[in-house]
Amino acid sequence: MKKEMKYKVLLCLLAGSVLSANTALAAEYTETISGANDTSYNAIKVQNGNEYTYNFNKGDSLKLTDSTNGIIIDNNNVDSITVNNSLDLYMDNTNYDVWKSSVMAGIVINNASEAAIRRNNGGDITINVNDCDGKKFSEVSGVKIAIGTSNNTIEIGNSQINVNVLKGKLQVEFEQP
Repeated sequence: MKKEMKYKVLLCLLAGSVLSANTALAAEYTETISGANDTSYNAIKVQNGNEYTYNFNKGDSLKLTDSTNGIIIDNNNVDSITVNNSLDLYMDNTNYDVWKSSVMAGIVINNASEAAIRRNNGGDITINVNDCDGKKFSEVSGVKIAIGTSNNTIEIGNSQINVNVLKGKLQVEFEQP
């Protein structure tokens, strides 16, 4: 009987070590994804010319505090950003001084043509921001392609987008179709 118990314990220990070795812990990232200009992602980022692919693990998230963008292409030196696996994006700018910037977006393409952001595996986008008390126009978007750019694409996959503007004096509310 003791010999059987010993084998059962050894089998459980072996199974536990195999499971823990194959299970990656979810990581929380805190830097805007921008292609060439971000450094926190060097271990999971692959560059091919001006195209950048980020190989996140299941359960990873991007949590930004007092940032204006979560994922951005802001010039013609980045052709595409691809996010593999689902990635939840949380932006909390409730303590942010909006006088620094009145435009905030979870995913955005500015100042570029024929650029693409591919996030086909989805993930939620949640943005919480304080308005600027009506002193200045404030724009907050879950996903945005700037006016004046051309032939750009943003693919978001299956995503729930929540944008919460707190303390707003003048607000426009939208319902997702």
